[in-house]
Amino acid sequence: MLIKFKQKVGNRFESFKNSYPLSFTKEGNFISFFEQMQSTAHQLPKGSRFVVSLNNEGLEYANINDAPIVVSKKVLKSKHSGIANIIDNLDIELKNSVLVMDGYGSNFGNKQVILYSLGQYGKPVLVGLKYQSSSVQEIKVHQIETIHQRNTFESTLKNHLQNGSIFYLNHSFDIWIKQFNLDKELIYKIKKRSELGTWEQSP
Repeated sequence: MLIKFKQKVGNRFESFKNSYPLSFTKEGNFISFFEQMQSTAHQLPKGSRFVVSLNNEGLEYANINDAPIVVSKKVLKSKHSGIANIIDNLDIELKNSVLVMDGYGSNFGNKQVILYSLGQYGKPVLVGLKYQSSSVQEIKVHQIETIHQRNTFESTLKNHLQNGSIFYLNHSFDIWIKQFNLDKELIYKIKKRSELGTWEQSP
């Protein structure tokens, strides 16, 4: 992963590494996100920023560009209760997402990622990604804008449908979604709006 990223960014790697000093060793080796969180003991330095992942692994199904995923102290400190373990393993959780929705309104152009793991209270966890330029010239990143449990998950799905969002479904979606006992017509509409290309007939 690191070798491929270095080849991609070339001589801009040093600048990128220096922009995220808590994510790399002095020798330039990438530190896993879990280790980054453990090394800071969650006492995050002021203004700190972290690299969650160097690529879009696991999110290709949602047409998410191949770019690093990063997060700021501000977003991590505003995390909701009940999802601390999910945040510590955020790189893995993003690889195992089940659903991605295109943002709408003020979030147009962003991606809303629903993780496979649930929060402490059995609610889905949403991660908002914004694709933007980084502080390093010509290197774009996916900035995590928010991480939180969706207490009104069904309403969130309906709102995205009503506002024309495209849904991207991972292979685990069918099994995962059953636990919420949602209306079959709603699930049908989501699948029809998705790029999965396969769905059951309307009940």
